[in-house]
Amino acid sequence: TEYWPGKWNQAGSKYYDLCAENGIDILYNLNHIYHNATDEGIARFCAKAKDLSVHRAIVGWYSFDEVTKDWAPFLEKFRRALEKTTPDKVIWYVNIHEPEPLLPCGDIQGGDCYPIDVGGRDLVAMDKYVAKCTRCRPAAAWHCPQAMNWGWYRTPDPEREYRYPTEQELRNMTWQSVAAGANGLIYYCFHTMRRLLPGDGYRTEWNKVLKVSGEFTPFFDVFLSVDPHDGLAGAPKGVFTRNWNFRGEEWALVVNGTNAPKDVALPLGRRYGSASAAFGDALRLDGRTLSGVLPPLGISFMKLKGGK
Repeated sequence: TEYWPGKWNQAGSKYYDLCAENGIDILYNLNHIYHNATDEGIARFCAKAKDLSVHRAIVGWYSFDEVTKDWAPFLEKFRRALEKTTPDKVIWYVNIHEPEPLLPCGDIQGGDCYPIDVGGRDLVAMDKYVAKCTRCRPAAAWHCPQAMNWGWYRTPDPEREYRYPTEQELRNMTWQSVAAGANGLIYYCFHTMRRLLPGDGYRTEWNKVLKVSGEFTPFFDVFLSVDPHDGLAGAPKGVFTRNWNFRGEEWALVVNGTNAPKDVALPLGRRYGSASAAFGDALRLDGRTLSGVLPPLGISFMKLKGGK
């Protein structure tokens, strides 16, 4: 997301052109509408959106973040005004606390859960917050894995050593989002990382994002299949699953959100002839069951063939 500068000027225009030349899409932040929650505010923000819409790098608007359902009537009104003003742009928002009442307020629902602050943490909270954003069946769900350090935003505390997620934690949050039903991901957040981590620090952390995101992009066609399923039965607590049928082949994703090994034995509903790990740890196929031990924060993405 590109944050609204105090003054939009020619320097901003050059920035948007540079993004377009490098294939970077922008969801422009308009969620300051909270401070202008009137018809006049909607008109002013829509005028700003119309001015900005000429830039091809700007593909849509980031319209609000974490509000109560009481905001729904106003934010739906804001959405309709933006749609009329810039009909070719999408409207994305983030809301994990009361997702269902806010569904009419945008095209794409975002879910964020940033569980890493200090010390060792499991990631089972991802399911509590992020998965419920997809259970209410939004048209599209673009989730936000944590690619930041809470110390960037909180008052320094010598008793708390805030940290950035490890590569495996980032990877686990990514695949958990997929298991939860996300069909898009926005890592939070490049702009602060670039500003606060100069030199090698920035390159190290950003390269983690590039590596992890590059691991699941080859499977976009599977994740966006028109025939996804809600998951496999029998997963132990802290293990999250999802499966797909794509071009006659079955795919099964199993993600361990805990910091302990997990024994899994997942009935498949039909017998398969073979199974192979497309990514992560291989599970064992025994006719109608996938089984094995997933390591802490482990991921298994299996391709199944010969179902009958």
